[in-house]
This record gives sequence, C-alpha cells and structure tokens, in this order.
Amino acid sequence: MRVRQIALSILIAFGLIAALQRDGAARAAVPSTAAVGTSAAVDSRGRGGTVRLPTGRTVQLPPRSTNPPRMSATEQHHLSAALQRANLPGPPVPVDASAPRLSTQPTVPHQTKISPAPSPNGEDNLASNSALVLFRNVALGAAGTDAFTSPIDEPSVSTNGDEVLYTGNWYAAVSANGGGSFTYLDPYADFPASYGGFCCDQVTIYDPTRNITIWVMQYGTDAYGDNAERIAVADGQAGVLNNVWTYWDVTPQNAGWPTGYWFDYPQVALSSNYLYLTANVFNSSTSSFAATEILRLTLDTLATGGGLSFSYFDNTSLSGFSPVSGATTTLYFASHASTSMLAVFAWPESTDWTGITVSDVPHSAFVYGAAGSMLCTSPDSTNACGYGDSRVKGGWVAGGVIGFAWDAAQGSGGLGYFPYPYVHVARINQSTMTLLDEPVIWSSANAWVYPGISADGRGGVGVSLAYAGGGYYPGSTVLVRDDLSPTTWQALAVRSGTSGPISDRWGDFLTVRPASGSGNTWVGTSFSLQGSCGISDYTCANVEPRFLWFGRQRDNPLPYPNDPLLAINTPTAGATVSGTVLATGWAIDRNATSGTGVDFADLYLDGVAGTGTFLGFATYGLSRPDVAAQYGSQFTYSGWSYAWDTSTLPPGSHTLDVYARSAVTDQWTLVTVSVVTTSPSPTPTPSASDTPAPTPTASNTPTATPTPYRIYLPVVVDGQ
Repeated sequence: MRVRQIALSILIAFGLIAALQRDGAARAAVPSTAAVGTSAAVDSRGRGGTVRLPTGRTVQLPPRSTNPPRMSATEQHHLSAALQRANLPGPPVPVDASAPRLSTQPTVPHQTKISPAPSPNGEDNLASNSALVLFRNVALGAAGTDAFTSPIDEPSVSTNGDEVLYTGNWYAAVSANGGGSFTYLDPYADFPASYGGFCCDQVTIYDPTRNITIWVMQYGTDAYGDNAERIAVADGQAGVLNNVWTYWDVTPQNAGWPTGYWFDYPQVALSSNYLYLTANVFNSSTSSFAATEILRLTLDTLATGGGLSFSYFDNTSLSGFSPVSGATTTLYFASHASTSMLAVFAWPESTDWTGITVSDVPHSAFVYGAAGSMLCTSPDSTNACGYGDSRVKGGWVAGGVIGFAWDAAQGSGGLGYFPYPYVHVARINQSTMTLLDEPVIWSSANAWVYPGISADGRGGVGVSLAYAGGGYYPGSTVLVRDDLSPTTWQALAVRSGTSGPISDRWGDFLTVRPASGSGNTWVGTSFSLQGSCGISDYTCANVEPRFLWFGRQRDNPLPYPNDPLLAINTPTAGATVSGTVLATGWAIDRNATSGTGVDFADLYLDGVAGTGTFLGFATYGLSRPDVAAQYGSQFTYSGWSYAWDTSTLPPGSHTLDVYARSAVTDQWTLVTVSVVTTSPSPTPTPSASDTPAPTPTASNTPTATPTPYRIYLPVVVDGQ
C-alpha cells in the first residue's frame, strides 16, 4: 500500500500548476507523484477548483397524481434515445496479467439463489429479534402498469420517517405513509425546462442533520452538447409532501470544461457537512470519455437555498469515482486502478481538493466485465448482464472498515473460477488502508449483479441486488451482514421475474440507504419484469419497481410487527371430519393503509410447505363483519374459505396448515389445526355463501388468534 498526497505545496515546489480560468473558476492540473517504474497502476493526475453558483430557485410543483403521467410518443422517443446514450463506459481498466488466477471453485461461501415461496426451513417465530424481515415490500403498481418505466429502471430512494421519495426511469413517486401507497410526479414536465430536457438518471438521499431531502436529476444535452445535473432540495417532510423544491443546475462548464462536454451517471453521498456528487464527463461530439468528477457542496447552503459554492476534483484516466455511505469527517471514494488494485481516495472535510490523498489497495484479481462480455442467460434467451460493467457500484465506511462492491464477469480470477458474474466485495482497514478480506457474493447456479449497498446506523451492511441466468429470469434479493451475521451474508427473497429484457440491458444500478438517513434498518429499491416487453423494452408496461424496507425484527418500525394475523375458524382443533369440509377463517395485516393488507391464502395437508401436500388456494375476500367490528371497516372483506375433500384420507389424525401472505410486507403467517378423519362418506359440497360469518366467541374471536409465524428464507451456504 502506498499513499500519495495531492498537495498544493508539492505542486508549487515542482512548478507544475497550470491555472485555467473559465466562468470564474480556477482549475489546477495535478500530476502524478508516483515514481516511474513503481508497481502502482494508478494515474493520480487530477484537476480541481472552487465555483460559486447563484442563489437557488424555489418552485412549487403541480399536485401529484395517483397514476404516473403518460408519455406522448414524442416523449417516449426522446427519453428512450437519451437513455440509450446514457451510462456510457469509462476508459478500459488495466488488466493485471501477473496476478494469480485459479481454475478451481472459490472457497468463499457460496450464495445460492433463493425462492420467494414459503420454505419449511425458513420458519421463524417473530419473537426472535434476530429474524431478517422485509417490513415493506411494496410494488409501485401504477408505475408498473404504465409505459413510463424501463428495464433500465435505475431506481433510487430516500426516506424521512414515513415520507418516501422513490425515483426511476422515468417517474418519481412520493409516499406519506411509509411506502404503503404512492402518488406521482412528472420529472419530465413538473420542473422548469433546462438544456435538452429531463433525460434519465435520478438519485435521492436524505440528510438527517439538516432535515433535507436531496434529489438529483440528469438533463439531456442541448444544441451545444452541454447538460446539467439538477440538484433539488426539499425542507423536511412538509417540503416533499407539499411539492416545494429549491434547485441549482450544475454543469461541466461550471467545473472548467469547455462547451460540448456533458455529465453522466450521477451518484451521491454525504459526510457531516457536505454533499458529494460524482459523475463522468463525456465529449458530446465523439461520445468519448473525458474524466470522472467529484463535486463537494455545503449542506448548510443547500438547506438555506443561498448562493452555492462547491469544490471539484477530476481524474482523466480512472473509470469512475464511487463514494461510500456513512462518512463523517472524511469522504472515501474509489475507482479501479487495475483488475487487482483499487485506488481509494480520501477527502477530509478540513481541506479543499488539494488535500485529497489516494491509496493503492491490492486485492485478488477479477475478470473485468465490459458491455457484451458478461453472461447470465434467462430461459427466454435474454441476457440481463449484457450491458453490465465492472465499475465500482458503491461502498460504505463503518466501524473502522471501508468497503467497496462491484460486478465481476464470469471466469478465472484470484479467488477461483466463477461460472457466472458475481459481486466482488473488498473490505479495507480504515487506519492502515490495507485489505482485510473479500466476502464476495457468488453462486455456481446463477449470476448476482447490480448491488446497491450501504451501512446502517449500527454499521451493519445491507445490499439489494439482482439475480439472473442459470434458468432464472431476473429477480431481486436483499442481503445483510451485521452483528448478528458477522461472517456471512444472510439473504431474503424479494421478487421473482417472469421475463428478461429483450435489449439485454438491465440495471444500471439499485439503491440501499439507511432508513431516515441514519437508522438501524435499510430502505432499498428493486425491480423485475412481470411479463414480456414485446419487441422493444426501452419503455415497458411490465416493469415492476418495488419499495423495500428491511432489517432485523428487533428494529421493526411497523406498529404491528407480528402481522399478518391469521385465524382458522372451521374446522376447530380436534374436530372429527368426513367428506367435504368447508375450511374457513380470516386474515389481515393491520399495517395496511387501505384494504385488508392480505392478498391470498393457501393450504397444505399434513405438513408445512416443502413437506406437506399442497391442497390449493383459498377463496379470499369474503365478508367478515365480526372482524370489521374488532379491527375496523377496512377489514370487512378479510374472510377466506376452502372446500376440503377429506374423503380420500385414511382415518386418523391429520393437520391442516394454512398460510396467509401480507401484501404490505410480503411476509407469511402460518397457522395449523389438527383434526381426526373418519371412514369416507359422501357429503354435499357446501358453498361459502351458505355459511354465515360466526358470532365471535372465546374460540374464534380475533383476539384469540394463535401466535402467528413469519416465513423468511435463510441463505444456503456451501463450499466453506
């Protein structure tokens, strides 16, 4: 490991300052201080300066709607063309041909793709504080049924208590009830027009110290080839919910670039007193990479809306800066120096850009993925990894550890042979800037790609990522590595897809943030295709974005953490049954903001899912006035029924196992009743309408419901 100080005093001593004046910004060229012939592969040349922008402009956006606005054909064409041009790759990363490469299976624990169906091995009483739980797993239904979405969804999220801002291509959604329901803004039309109009990439983050939500929107290039990253800020929950935003437009020209250069692929991070915005700079006429850039903006000014000063720093040879979450007095950001070395930069709050240092951190070699080289073919022959690349996707700093994660291609690397693309993770000692370990996320059965990653308030790491290939359509999963799982990634399924992208483009990123900026749980994004996109999928009605809120049961933020509630009213425990029996009951999730919060129930015989016999799906949505009287009219239609044919069962004791699924959290509750069957005898099949709702009694009143169980899905580990 070697540290190189980019110090103004050194530059002056060598007489190597070249000041460039543009728009009042002083820009200095920083040469590498590495000695010729050393092993470092990092080119540390960089330029920086300080710029002051005018006072921010405050706007009142139009009222939100319950459905996203529909795009005109012209808008669809414009946005699709802009998106195809966005997220261009940076320069090639040097391949370290001398690094060891293994052809054997990696010894790092194997992360197996998991199914979102109930698992007999995944039952966990929610009284256990260690349970990994999806508190919210909510589809943005309106966005997912309109041609205002893309399988290059690029979803981002921030939360402030129950207020949620969720963005993607090409929508923006707001929730006032913790993600229970959403209303929609139109980023294309609601803000004043600028440059070539709203394009694509959006990211959002919440700063709890100043109670501001920050929303960055990328604008397309104008006739001169210039564009802007619009930084919009809302004050508190009221600012977001009332659609009041103050914004500034930041351009490459502000940072000293001439006309004809544009920003792409924004990422954001916070330290105690600053917002950091990273982006790549491209030449508009040639679409060639020019530099990767990081801008540092004062949070105090963003909060007050005044004239905004920012410092910037760029590098012309690295493929893209990626900042960490969880920074306080120093912001860390990284890029690949080679396929076996990270260039990790440190920017202390106490210095301007001239105080930035960079450390070379060696790690195991990986196969760099470029567009077209990564393979994870789905059953429909699409390749969700087809446009992916290995730029650093994100990182974190917590508890003396700095971490970074990126996609790596299939093939032989320093850790072994990987049959599918995987997520390479490097953990670094913050004090010594040396490698601690590499807890990669991989599988011999499918690819893991597009990690969104962040530390929570305790320092645990949460991840949202996609899987695909090996017989699977693109789907989504969350993982956690924390004090309760310190040496392995624990996983929880989110959603399985039913199709892949015809364009072979997915991503380009997912997002995870600590809830409310510093909480002990995570919020995140994911998406899948629930149906094909047809001949072109740059705009697609079957993209289903999902808002995720996950963490440990000990930190469950919901008012009713043990829901859904589930009851079996008939047959009763110990009952003797024969012929066709009408099984009845009810199920609700009190965390629902509307409706019953449960969308279906299914039944098994003589064992839970995976060991018992699947009987079928219950009819759900029957009237239960007794439940409504206990919990409110919202839960009137919470009854379920199932005509159970017991005539083929041998006489004796049997169990009926019933599951109910929460539409709020995607969690399952299991309740079991034991019955005794007699010799078969034909019985007329009753109907649900013939069975009145029972009067609540001590045996079937809602308050007497058995303690519910939640299904979660543990990670399957092998190769240890």
